[in-house]
Amino acid sequence: MTTIHGNDEPIQQRLTPAEKRQSSMPDAFVIGRPQTEPGRSSNAQQSQRHVSAGIYKPTLEEEHNNALLEHLSSDLGNLLNRVDISDCYLNVRGTYMAVHKCILAARSNAFAAVISGNFNRLPNDEREQLETMTHKDKLVININKAVPEIMKQVIIFMYTGRCELDESN
Repeated sequence: MTTIHGNDEPIQQRLTPAEKRQSSMPDAFVIGRPQTEPGRSSNAQQSQRHVSAGIYKPTLEEEHNNALLEHLSSDLGNLLNRVDISDCYLNVRGTYMAVHKCILAARSNAFAAVISGNFNRLPNDEREQLETMTHKDKLVININKAVPEIMKQVIIFMYTGRCELDESN
């Protein structure tokens, strides 16, 4: 903020922290894409799906997004059973899986409740199936009433968005 005194010389006035925050705050926050000016189309609008002769052709942006999702799925899948960097174990009837609390909590409200210690957020039947303990500074979640192979597929799906289903599970 600048003020002018009687001799027409500008004097710089200090801004309070609140004034600094207000002056440096953007008008709008956008997650993912920058805003476009009115009248301009965004990249998403410019790269609409193209269909010719009934055959769908993905745009470059869609191909790029699909490749990113494939890499993310693969990278998260590589975290599974990394005992060296996991912070939690699932014990399903004696079958142990090394997992990560942040991924479980992000993908499941039930696991988020267990990890945060808010068992009261779970239905009674789910509360009875779960026990927690700590072993070597890692949370251990004991799940006694689930089939290990099915729980394994659930965890794989939580990490990768994929699972293998057949008659046995």
